[in-house]
Amino acid sequence: MKNIMFTLVFFLGTSCLAMAQSFVVDGINYGVTGNGEVAVQKNDYSGVVNIPETVANEGTIYRVTAIADRAFENCYSLTSVTIPNTVKSIGYAAFYYCNNLTSVAIPNSVENLEGYVFFFCEKLVTATIGDRVTEIKDHAFYRCNALKHLTIGKAVTTIGPMAFYSCKALQQVTIPNSVVTIGQEAFESCSALTRLSLGNSLTTIELAAFSSCTSLADIRFPNSLVFIGANAFQKCNFTDLVLPNSALQVKDNAFSECYSLKSLTIPANVNEIRSFAFYDCVNLETIRCHVIDPDDCYFETYCFMGVPATTCVVYVPQGSLTDYKNHPVWREFTHIVEMSMGGTGDVNDDGEVNIADVNALIDIILSGSTGNPRADVNNDDEVNIADVNALIDLILS
Repeated sequence: MKNIMFTLVFFLGTSCLAMAQSFVVDGINYGVTGNGEVAVQKNDYSGVVNIPETVANEGTIYRVTAIADRAFENCYSLTSVTIPNTVKSIGYAAFYYCNNLTSVAIPNSVENLEGYVFFFCEKLVTATIGDRVTEIKDHAFYRCNALKHLTIGKAVTTIGPMAFYSCKALQQVTIPNSVVTIGQEAFESCSALTRLSLGNSLTTIELAAFSSCTSLADIRFPNSLVFIGANAFQKCNFTDLVLPNSALQVKDNAFSECYSLKSLTIPANVNEIRSFAFYDCVNLETIRCHVIDPDDCYFETYCFMGVPATTCVVYVPQGSLTDYKNHPVWREFTHIVEMSMGGTGDVNDDGEVNIADVNALIDIILSGSTGNPRADVNNDDEVNIADVNALIDLILS
């Protein structure tokens, strides 16, 4: 009998405790997390939801500091949500499949943003990620097909796998200087993406990160970059491509099927270019390879398979012609010629100094790829706007 009474008292006590830990105010369900704080919990939310900074219940005022896992999951009628500056964490799949949510602003108070958080919010147009989020985790904005305006906070260091996969309306992306790694398939199939700005701390672009971004026609790599993963830019629309002058690894199929590519520049410090890296770049007309000894970079067999080897002209450094003609990869090319020493200001190495060199120099400065020794027009061991001014003076004179 005593055991039965104890069990009944324990059950009633824990039930009352559970009820005390959860309450609803103005249609928002809260769960007490301790220390006078609450998290927004699962409920059937619809329309406009304004989460307050604080909420009162039975004489106690609680601070709203979190949005729990799956709190708004499958709330198909939710159209707007305001997240206050007191929230520090937004949980896993918190807004999963909120099909009518059109915009979201993640405040600077948020430090932790879990995976799948806005998964398949297909009408989400605008997303702003605050300046204390350090990682955009996997599938965070997966298939947000209407997402057009994206602001990534300046504390983000990692963009996780498939974070923005198939965001087909996304046209411009600025990767802040804080970002070190872009994960696999992070922006794959963002088919409207035309402008991509990469920050100057980026070291790693993983597998298929920008694969099938078929509108991406221009890119400038920072010299911090050391790894471009397999299929990273497959089927992009580049016409001119300058790799960064860093100890770079370019993995298999990284730029394969870039059918618009006409000009490729490989700076002196590149470490390796793996098989099929430029597979089927059938319109490639010129390759300027500044690697002095082709054996210093690992050019794997078939890295240029599908490139028209009989018509594509390969320009190599002075004194290295024989080494290239005997190299198992480069000897497949019919036309290998040494770059002319040119004169001061012949940035594009065409034997002339004119406005085309100014354009080439500006491209080099913007990309941060300073591997071309003729880019330092004023011979001060730096490549910057002063060299543009010096080159213009040279042309005018």
